[in-house]
Amino acid sequence: MASLPTALFVLVACGLAAQWLAVRGYLRTIRSAARLRSRNQNVWPHAALLFSVRGDGRGLSDRLEQCLSLDYPGFEIHVVVDHETDPSYTVARDWAHGREAPRAFVHLLQEISPSCSLKCSAVRQCLERLGGAVEVAVVVDVDSRIYPLWLKDLVGGLNEYGAGIVSGNRWYDPTTAGWGSLVRFIYNAHAVVPMQAMKMAWGGSLAMHRDVYASPVIPELLWKSPTEDSAMHRIAEAVGTPFAMDPHVMLLGRDSVSLPGCFDFIKRQLLWTRLYHERWWLIFFGLLASYAVLASQTLCAAWMLWAGKPAVAAVFAAGPIAAIVANVAIVESLHRSVSAVIKTFQGADVPPITWSIRAALVVWMPLAFATIVLAASSAAVARRVRWSGVDYRVLAPDGLRLVAYRPVQDFPAFG
Repeated sequence: MASLPTALFVLVACGLAAQWLAVRGYLRTIRSAARLRSRNQNVWPHAALLFSVRGDGRGLSDRLEQCLSLDYPGFEIHVVVDHETDPSYTVARDWAHGREAPRAFVHLLQEISPSCSLKCSAVRQCLERLGGAVEVAVVVDVDSRIYPLWLKDLVGGLNEYGAGIVSGNRWYDPTTAGWGSLVRFIYNAHAVVPMQAMKMAWGGSLAMHRDVYASPVIPELLWKSPTEDSAMHRIAEAVGTPFAMDPHVMLLGRDSVSLPGCFDFIKRQLLWTRLYHERWWLIFFGLLASYAVLASQTLCAAWMLWAGKPAVAAVFAAGPIAAIVANVAIVESLHRSVSAVIKTFQGADVPPITWSIRAALVVWMPLAFATIVLAASSAAVARRVRWSGVDYRVLAPDGLRLVAYRPVQDFPAFG
């Protein structure tokens, strides 16, 4: 019996060692990107910011106002709303009215694809109608908290990495109130490493060169791709351009979320991954196997303790305890490095992980593991998904079908 807990502990230790090596590689990438970064280009291409908005518009004008603080010589703003009765349409139109610098345009979505998200349809329409002066199209979520030099950093990455498409990523404030917010912080901290390694696009902060988005194959690819994230990989492959993840264009999120809301968020993100990434099943079964080992160790430790064998119970419990402590250390190490990048390049202070947050991470790490695994399992078998009040049917192996569309009345704005 003693050999089993020992073998399981060795298995967990090997897994943690592999995880730490991956994290160290990511941290080296962040530091090298920071050393390479230059904002001293003499000429900057004219850019177009594309926002897809749906909802009541609360905070929409404030988020659009953030664009006015961008340190970039020439750009325009395009906002797409899917219906004229949507409150966001009035907010965006009032904000854009009479604006000359930057020029702002508000569009109604004319064609809704039955095979992709509304946002993907909106991006498609915008790209097709951009003027000849636009050299770079930038897709950005309306809830992304951009910083003054964000556009230069993102667009500059096209030259720096020699890529036709460059994507940034996001990080969350660990001090944001709510259990769901802390679980989301833990999930995101674990997600940024594989996203960088497997070049998984994020459509909340993404730039495309004109040579890419003006290709005649783009409209059809966007019409049939479930999300703009999945479309970027198909576009890069079709056009024959490199795709790059810029690890230091990191947008900080501070909005709170409930635990059910966090579960839906993680499920949706993993479902999108399932629909386009060839390594989805590797991700899913890796999560499942890791959690199965830790859960079985925990149950066996409780069983041995009940059976009056505390020494064996301790060996069984050593695996889950080591996993919790190691993951707290990994999350904190990532947070320190990402915070340093945000401070250096954005001038923003990110709250550090204090002893109280560290204690909360220790307590909530098992809940985060369980939530992520349950969300991944739900994403693996999902046949329907609701996104901002719109229902979609999931089609095997990589499709999405709009079930029913209706103008939104009281959902929060999204991008």
